[in-house]
Amino acid sequence: MNRLRTVSGNKSGGYGLSSKDEAKAYPGNPLDNLEPLAQSAIPLLVIYGDADEALPILENCVPLIEKYRQIGGPIEVIVKPGGKHHPHCLGNPEPIVRFVKKSRPCQCLGLDKR
Repeated sequence: MNRLRTVSGNKSGGYGLSSKDEAKAYPGNPLDNLEPLAQSAIPLLVIYGDADEALPILENCVPLIEKYRQIGGPIEVIVKPGGKHHPHCLGNPEPIVRFVKKSRPCQCLGLDKR
């Protein structure tokens, strides 16, 4: 979720925000804080169902994907055709495992001693 105003139909996103304007102005909105991740080349994996009604794709996934690519961040996208918001998984976890292995999170965080 990257848009606080579209969480499960709750326009405040459950963050104690009372209006759409407050949500738009909230400085903790993940979409507005991607630069440090992209600058550090932290890879993102986005998995979404193209029938998700809780977090509409055009308001959530698409802006995140477009912005992260625009600022040079590495991002991989997996679309679950016909998938809704739940379950939060894939039938086969292999693409996720492959992403994690390829991304080498320890290396991204400076923890890899190799």
